[in-house]
Amino acid sequence: MKVKVAFEDDIRRWHYPEEERYANLLSFVEKSFNLPSKHGISLHHISNEQDLLSAFECAEQEKWSSLKIFVQIGVASSVSEVFSFFFPLLPCCVSWICFLIKNQMTKRKELNVKNRKQSQRNVIVCNDKKIEKKHFVIFFLELLSVENIKQLLPEFVARICSSLHRQVSDEEEVSLVAVVPKVLKERQFERIVQHQLYQQHIADELPTWLSQASFFTYTLLALSCDEI
Repeated sequence: MKVKVAFEDDIRRWHYPEEERYANLLSFVEKSFNLPSKHGISLHHISNEQDLLSAFECAEQEKWSSLKIFVQIGVASSVSEVFSFFFPLLPCCVSWICFLIKNQMTKRKELNVKNRKQSQRNVIVCNDKKIEKKHFVIFFLELLSVENIKQLLPEFVARICSSLHRQVSDEEEVSLVAVVPKVLKERQFERIVQHQLYQQHIADELPTWLSQASFFTYTLLALSCDEI
C-alpha cells in the first residue's frame, strides 16, 4: 500500500519500515519538508505508534490503494486540541444560537407588520436588511454542525491560521477574504464547498461576510504566531 504525506500543497511518498513507523515518519517529515521539530510538528489524527497502526489497519480493511497523512505545524496542534474539546458541544450551541436569532427575527417581523400598518416604510426596509444578514449566520452555524463537516474544522482553522502567518512572514496584506477561499479550494475541504447549505446560502455571501469580520483576523493571527 502506498502512503502519501501531505504538507500544505506539497505531497511526498513515504516508504515505511516494518517497525517503529511513527518515529520514522516524523523523521521523514522533518527531512522531506525541512521542518525542524521546534515548530511543533504533528500529524492529523496521529499522535503515536498505535494511532499510525490503526490508520494502516483501517486502510487495509477498507481496501484502500493508498493512505494519505496530513502534516500540521505549531498552531495546528494547539488549535486541533482546542477545537476537539469544543466541537462535541457545537450542536447544542448551534441550536441555542439559532433559537435566539430566530426568536429575534420573529419579533422583528411582528414589528414590521405593525410598521406597515403605520406606513413607516423606511423602518421596514432597515429591519428587512437586518433579517437577511441573520439568515446567513443561521445557515453558517447549521453547516458547522453537520457531522462530516465539523470533523474537518480543526484542520480547516489550522490551515487558515497557518496561511495568515505566512502572509505576515511574506510581508503581504493580512486578509481573510484572500485566505479563506483559497483554503476552501484544497481537496480535503471539498465536503464543505459541495454541501447544499454552502452552495445555496453561503458561497455568494461569504466574501462580504469575511470583509465585515476582519476584526476576527487578528484573533486567528495571534493563534498562528507560535514563534513569538
